Parts: sequence; C-alpha cells; structure tokens
Amino acid sequence: MKTILTLIVGALTLANSFGQIRPSQTLKISITGVPTSEQARLNSTYPVSATGYINMWIIGQIKASGITEAQLAASIAEKFKAAQIYTSPVFQVLGSNSTKDVLVFTVGGQVRGPGQKAWIEGMTLYSAV
Repeated sequence: MKTILTLIVGALTLANSFGQIRPSQTLKISITGVPTSEQARLNSTYPVSATGYINMWIIGQIKASGITEAQLAASIAEKFKAAQIYTSPVFQVLGSNSTKDVLVFTVGGQVRGPGQKAWIEGMTLYSAV
C-alpha cells in the first residue's frame, strides 16, 4: 500500500510540473502586432537562468520557471503594455526539446528498483513499477 501511495504522489507531482518551464531550459520567443523592425529586436532564443528568469530588452528580468509557456507569453505582453512600449503585442513562447530537459519521477517503497527514473511520454503507473 505504501508503494502505491508513493507512486501516486510521484505521478501527481510529475503531472503538475509537466508543461511548465524549468530552470536552464531554452525558450524561443517571438512577437507579432508590432513593427517589423521591433520584431527583429525581440524574436530570439532566450535561456532560462538557473534561478528561473529570462532577461528581455527594456523590461528586464521576468520569472519564467514554474509557469506554462502561455502564461509566460501573457506575462511578457502585460509588462510591455504596462511600460507603454507596445499597445497590442502578441507573444509566442516555445520550449526546447533538448536532452537536458528530461522529466523524472521517483519510485519508492518495496520495489525492485527504487529511485529516480526517466519519464517517457505515454508511460502508465503500471509500467513505471
């Protein structure tokens, strides 16, 4: 029973963090709704620092880790609007799929192989055990 509970808690933790931006991830950010010359200034690849922030032109550091790509895009747009730089910017944030962005979960209790395991898309609780 303890083993199953440990796996369920681990799976729920993983499900909550899946899709969220993580520290040291690379993000591709693009903007529309602004002049072409401004797009060239902002359309780029941005590294997320180890502390979870990205640094953007004029508005500075923005917290990126722990939120989704859509939430970050909305946050960036709001900061540019609040600074009265753009009136209707539309940002798109795409995360990288590099090998250093591996999701893991932990198996504990009375199992043959306890410890951290790599998450594979489509993995079930049964296959994890």
